[in-house]
Amino acid sequence: MLDVRKTLWVAVSAVALSGCPDDDGARPPGLGMGAGSTGDDPTSGGTDAISGSASNSGGGSSSTSAPTTDDSDTGETTDGPTTGDLTTGSPTTGDPTTGETSTGDATGETTSTSTGDESSSSTGEVPDDTHQLYQGAFNGSDYEYGYMSIEILDITGGPADTDWTRWAMLNDNGSFRLYFMQEGADDTIYQFVYNPATQDYEFGLGAAIDELGITGAPADADMSSFAMLYGQDEFRLYAQSISDPLRVHQFAYNAATQSYEYGFDGAIPQIDVTMFPGSTDFAGWGMLWENDAYRFYAFSDSNHDAVAQGSYNSGSGDYEWGFASIPVIDIIDFPADTNTDDFAMLHDGDEFRLYMMRE
Repeated sequence: MLDVRKTLWVAVSAVALSGCPDDDGARPPGLGMGAGSTGDDPTSGGTDAISGSASNSGGGSSSTSAPTTDDSDTGETTDGPTTGDLTTGSPTTGDPTTGETSTGDATGETTSTSTGDESSSSTGEVPDDTHQLYQGAFNGSDYEYGYMSIEILDITGGPADTDWTRWAMLNDNGSFRLYFMQEGADDTIYQFVYNPATQDYEFGLGAAIDELGITGAPADADMSSFAMLYGQDEFRLYAQSISDPLRVHQFAYNAATQSYEYGFDGAIPQIDVTMFPGSTDFAGWGMLWENDAYRFYAFSDSNHDAVAQGSYNSGSGDYEWGFASIPVIDIIDFPADTNTDDFAMLHDGDEFRLYMMRE
């Protein structure tokens, strides 16, 4: 039915995340900041002063060279809290790939491919109580289903009142995390963590906090969908504006309350998304942090078969379409029973990954 081709609009924003949802305050080991487009930190309006070429991370050749940011501003960033890890035992081996991965940089730069088994670990009929994710990765030009990825990932153990239509993902340099809203509520999310032993996303794995709150949301926050990311040692959650989908509200994680609080720790409460074409359908959107750049994605039109990419422009303080980014990226080869209503994105330190739910 669907040859799911989409083009992703990605905008790089610099947003620090606050705390990692672990209940003992322990933080998984962080990755070094690689060369890449400058991430201006919207928690305080200052830049993080990282500069250089966009991250050079493999996955085949690309005709689009990696743009560097034109951000030459310097300044101090506002650091978020250094405690509040959402797990006490976040797995450091939980990479949902079946072998070594090649890396595709969504700014256009790619490097050589390494080997690995790209076959799916989960096939066949879906049990009634099991929900599944389809996974793809950036191959140097497209987001390709099953590319250097486990194609199908089971989601297990969710509460009966899980809202499977409202979800987001992130990678915190130690774990792959998946979140769902509580059905009928806008102030509670359930946390699932990838278990490499079972190759499933499991509710409350290990010491992961099962439920996390969302507090202080303004009346204008549209909680019918949300996005999350982890960057610069901080966790953040985003909701679109009801009055203007070209604006996002920002929440940061407060370990003391185990909740995502609106504008917490100096987070800029609202950030504009600019210059995206009028055809953009913001009903499906996602965000990620990529070593030193923040990105925003949305379907390009109501057909959900095309998209575009931008990055955070510190000069304007906005997520700007096409800024230091490949403007258009296709999503290819996803199965016919893919639910194309929404998607999630993450960057695991090497790979850009895109997920959609199975119908």
